[in-house]
Amino acid sequence: MTLYRNKKYLLTLSLFFLLSLFGRVDAATIHFSPAAGDLDVGNILNVSILVNTQGQAINNADAVINFPKDLLEVVSLSKSGSIFSLWVEEPSYSNGAGTVSFNGGVPNPGFNGGTGKMLGVVFRVKKVGNASLLFSAAAVRANDGLGTNVLSGMGTASYTISAAPPPPVPVVVPVTPRVEPVVEKPVEKPVVEETSVIDLGEYQPEPKPVEEAPSKRFPFEIPTFEVIVGYLIKFLSLVIPIVALFFLLHKATGKKDKETIVLKRKMRKSLHALEHLVDRSFNILGDDIGHSAHMKQDLIDAEKVIQEKILSIEKDIED
Repeated sequence: MTLYRNKKYLLTLSLFFLLSLFGRVDAATIHFSPAAGDLDVGNILNVSILVNTQGQAINNADAVINFPKDLLEVVSLSKSGSIFSLWVEEPSYSNGAGTVSFNGGVPNPGFNGGTGKMLGVVFRVKKVGNASLLFSAAAVRANDGLGTNVLSGMGTASYTISAAPPPPVPVVVPVTPRVEPVVEKPVEKPVVEETSVIDLGEYQPEPKPVEEAPSKRFPFEIPTFEVIVGYLIKFLSLVIPIVALFFLLHKATGKKDKETIVLKRKMRKSLHALEHLVDRSFNILGDDIGHSAHMKQDLIDAEKVIQEKILSIEKDIED
């Protein structure tokens, strides 16, 4: 009896272990994010396809997704941030069939997590309606070396699409034009300049004053011609007798000694100096009284007479 009870107890434990084991193997789920939302025609919808392994390591998953082709269209697929680094089948889509498919894997030790992103899909909203996404086929395989499918559930997504709101109508604010006050400017009267009338018949130009030539002034008073001639006569009256005296002495002695010869030379030299002095004196007087032609001619005549006398005396001395 005791042995029967022990066998029953062992059998119960074995069944419980097997049921627990099988419950853990069939546990992974896949779903969409976001699973619902309100959209307008023309919007862009970004959807991520996620896997929850429920604590079981996986190394592969594949799926086929269906979408309403009249309401949505795929713009692009994104592998950015995916848990898969190996692709058995590259992600692809068909807007004509309304499908998206992929088959990806991850090396050992696999992936274990609640929100593993497998693929990203970008949709454009085309038309008003209710759009649903669903998995038409899928599998999630455990990293157990046998490729056991551990998929236990597949989620869906639903989106409400509305018409795009009309563009905002710009509000036109009427602008009241600013009216500038009109300021009347005073009318300026033309200024008429008065012109004076000149009677040319009666106008006679004033005669210009005749400028007198400046008179030549001398720093001293010019003596008259009579005074000058008187001085010359007095001068000659002293010189000529002295010369005549020497001449008479020479004739009386008749000697031609050395003293007489020396005396003649001195007398000849004195006469030459006298002639030069007389000539210079007459030139100075001629310049000073040059404005009177009559007096100048008288001086020239007097100078000639004196020079003739001096030459006559020199000739007598030579003889």
